[in-house]
Amino acid sequence: MVNIPRLRKPTGRSPPRPQVKLGVPCLSMKLLAALPVFCLLALASAQDSPQRCTSPDQMDGMVTVFHPVNFVDNYGNFSYDAVNKRLYKSAFVFRGGIQVWKQVDILLFQKSVKYQYFPHNGTCLKSPLRIPFPKFRVSKNAKFLCQLYIGSATIPKAGLLTNIWSKVEDNENHVMTFTDVKCLPQYRAHFREDGWFSESFYNLTLGIRDPKVFTPPSECDDPV
Repeated sequence: MVNIPRLRKPTGRSPPRPQVKLGVPCLSMKLLAALPVFCLLALASAQDSPQRCTSPDQMDGMVTVFHPVNFVDNYGNFSYDAVNKRLYKSAFVFRGGIQVWKQVDILLFQKSVKYQYFPHNGTCLKSPLRIPFPKFRVSKNAKFLCQLYIGSATIPKAGLLTNIWSKVEDNENHVMTFTDVKCLPQYRAHFREDGWFSESFYNLTLGIRDPKVFTPPSECDDPV
């Protein structure tokens, strides 16, 4: 029998779940439609579109992923290696604001394999990886929306200039925010008919500090 990680029983009262779910996709589409208008009204909006860019090939950092429809979010460390086409993420997963498990994901695109490791019970799941490596970049079909400062544009050293782009791909709408300098990913949102989710990136550093993170744990030698 496969030992799939179980949710830990909450010790307190879970947040009440909404009775109607139909409003979430509708709300996400309204937010997406409002972005161009918001950008036009922004004081820091750029007059000329910036150049499309590609993020550095190797980065470490932290990421927060939010799935409002499923009441699931997670945060943790990640390593991004576009040179060898591999991704690593070690995150704490929460449901309804309550931590349920820790999960390690190792995606090796050159070998077309994905490992999911759950440290709390030593379970490792192995599955085929049939998608292309998701490179951090502004693609050719992306549309520039606007330039905005995170923080302040008038206070010295208190603002981060970012460029916001959007694109439609595989019947999904995407909004991406990159820093104007170095093209570092800052935020991504993915909108679909059944809902949406977002990713926020921070504490980024260039290079891979520990390449060993891409080596699956010994438990993955005999995965389930």
